[in-house]
Amino acid sequence: MPVGNVYYYFKTKEELAEAVVEQRLGEFRAAREGWDRLSSPKERLLAFVDSVHANREQLARGGCPVAACAPSCTRRRCSGEEVRDALH
Repeated sequence: MPVGNVYYYFKTKEELAEAVVEQRLGEFRAAREGWDRLSSPKERLLAFVDSVHANREQLARGGCPVAACAPSCTRRRCSGEEVRDALH
């Protein structure tokens, strides 16, 4: 997709980064809901590790998409509390 098309929908890098983070947070929350249904902390941890393992090739190719946006997001100066609250 040409960069011009991206900037038609997202006027700034920050808007694009925010959309990526919101998408990933939605995916994480959905996965966490599934993990929370498991009966023990050990099962939840293993389910998380399994999900990372299942996505290992994508992570190796591109890294964490949220972390990749971090340089653009740091200008906003999110607090640790904001990040923690977003993940819950």
